[in-house]
Amino acid sequence: MMTDETALVLALPEDTAESLMAKVRATHAANVQILAPEGTVALQRVAGTDALRDLATAAGVNLTIISSDPGILKAARQSRLATIEVTGAHVQAPVPSTPSAPGEDLPAEDLEFLAALDELAANGNTLDLFARPSDQKRPATADTRPIAAPETRPIPIPSSPSTPATPPAMGDDDLEFFDALDDLAAAFEQERTGTPPPPIPSASEASAQPPRVRPEDIQLSEAEVARAGQIGRRSEADRAQRTTAEPRRESRPEPVAPPARRAATPVPRATTRSQPQLVRALLIGLIVLAVLTGIFIVVTQSVTIVVRLPVRETTPVVGLAIPITPVSTASANAVSAEPLETTVAISTRGEVTEGVLTPVSSASGTITLFNQNTQPITIPAGSEFVAFGPDNQPIPFISKADVTVPGAVTTRSGNQIITTFGEAAVQIEARSPGSASNIPANTIRELRIAGGPTINLVSGLLTVSHDAIGGGTDEEVRVIKESDVRRYLAQALTDLDQEARRQLDGLALARNLRLEPTTVSPSRAELEQLDGFELIVDPPIGTSLSRDNPFFTLTVQSRYSGLAISGDSAAFQRQLADAFNSQLIQNGQLRPGDCRAAFVQGWRWDGTTLRIDGSIGPDPACGNELDPAIRAAIQNAVLGRTRAEAEAALQELVAAGRLAGFELPDNVDRFPGWSWQLRIRHE
Repeated sequence: MMTDETALVLALPEDTAESLMAKVRATHAANVQILAPEGTVALQRVAGTDALRDLATAAGVNLTIISSDPGILKAARQSRLATIEVTGAHVQAPVPSTPSAPGEDLPAEDLEFLAALDELAANGNTLDLFARPSDQKRPATADTRPIAAPETRPIPIPSSPSTPATPPAMGDDDLEFFDALDDLAAAFEQERTGTPPPPIPSASEASAQPPRVRPEDIQLSEAEVARAGQIGRRSEADRAQRTTAEPRRESRPEPVAPPARRAATPVPRATTRSQPQLVRALLIGLIVLAVLTGIFIVVTQSVTIVVRLPVRETTPVVGLAIPITPVSTASANAVSAEPLETTVAISTRGEVTEGVLTPVSSASGTITLFNQNTQPITIPAGSEFVAFGPDNQPIPFISKADVTVPGAVTTRSGNQIITTFGEAAVQIEARSPGSASNIPANTIRELRIAGGPTINLVSGLLTVSHDAIGGGTDEEVRVIKESDVRRYLAQALTDLDQEARRQLDGLALARNLRLEPTTVSPSRAELEQLDGFELIVDPPIGTSLSRDNPFFTLTVQSRYSGLAISGDSAAFQRQLADAFNSQLIQNGQLRPGDCRAAFVQGWRWDGTTLRIDGSIGPDPACGNELDPAIRAAIQNAVLGRTRAEAEAALQELVAAGRLAGFELPDNVDRFPGWSWQLRIRHE
């Protein structure tokens, strides 16, 4: 079962991603901080940190790498792992202790002694040194071997079998050896019978005890004397083989014991082996009891608080400048690339295929003005006479010269009074050329004198009369229009982009580099928006062409630039992500460990500066877990404090925008002081 606590795991230099993940799983924690010493090879490579990240994601564990090694921090950041940099100190691996070589704890004599005991127990025979002399004689068998003492020496055999052999005096080493056998036999007897060990005598009692029977007082049988004579005659190879043999031997078939002259006490080996099993069972029981006790304490003495996290918004980042370094220099804060530049121009021939009617000449004629006033009227040149067409659209005409219309004259002839209007002819020409300037007779209705009033020529003291006025004509011509240019522009821009990329590729190959196509400027998107190039049309748009030569020349040109890199596009994009992340950290827009990450959405090279568009948002690696900084702040606000103090500290976190709200348990007046007693649930 995984808890929401934070655990710390120490990485060793020889650890791999799998061994580290095994340590992480053993903590059963959802948030694990890995303390990585300098020189941890598995974490200095992006492949290792990627493998560790994938394993942690599959296990639902949030990892934070803590180290002072720049290589480890760089690889972890490239794998999108949270990092904490240790400054002012070096994280070093602990010095391993030198283990003692096996077999150095016991001298060769002790190993030989233990081997003899094993062999004695395997044969099922025990030498009773304190039996009665009458019970010491028993026949020797082929499987019987004497017990080797720490220092063995041959026992001389008497020359006459009938003469009783006098046992030679034994040294201190022999006495110590037999004392050890006495203690061992006593321990076996107590184990077999279940009697408690005898009390340890005091100094006075020990001095008052009777002296121990010496071995030279024991009478041996002839067979025992013969076997004892073989002690010390084993070869050195046999001694070396016995000292290096495994502690556990395969049991040989137990031989049929010959008729014994004295009773032998068997040594039960199963009893001695049952003691470690009993101890092991007791230890397992104690461990289980301790675990159950810990679970009981955690369940009964822990408290749970509920916190609500603020909604994490995404902050856009537009046009962040990224430094460029030469390809021979690697930096986590910059992109390794070299700028390339070239000027490209493409020309193509266009043709105007459609003709249009173009006004050629303007309508002109003569009109007659009649003055009914007795005073003459002067019409300056440039005055506008306005006619109205069939759809009532105005058609202006301009007078070409000054004209004075004389006043009207009244005469009497008998009883009749005759009035003769003043009359004058005016030459006019249509302001706009074309057939549209032709007008029918008597359609001029207004006179507009510059700086003067508009005179109605239909009814009033000044009237006009004219015939149809014509002369305005149109003819079909070929004119260069924007639609003609656009028809050839798309293909010209495609050829321009292809030629520019071909030239940039050649410049990159000349430096043993590779052109990164996403950095070519102007980009194809800019060209589609008709931006980033210069357009030249010869002759210009609007020029009329003859039917015999309706052609024009279209030229597009631009200054192209791009970046040459030494790797592939994937490596270039990783450099962009690393440099973008580093720049945001340097600018204070991103802090490691706050469960926010930088996302690259696009980049562009304008010929002088590499800029990245992206955003800062919630880190998907954090999932729905609390980030370590917020968890630590909540624990500091609650652990060991009274309810009032905890509420005040949590309110400060709410005011700072780090929490949206919280709920404390009702039945707690003072919160525990240990982090394992506090459970935090967030919504």
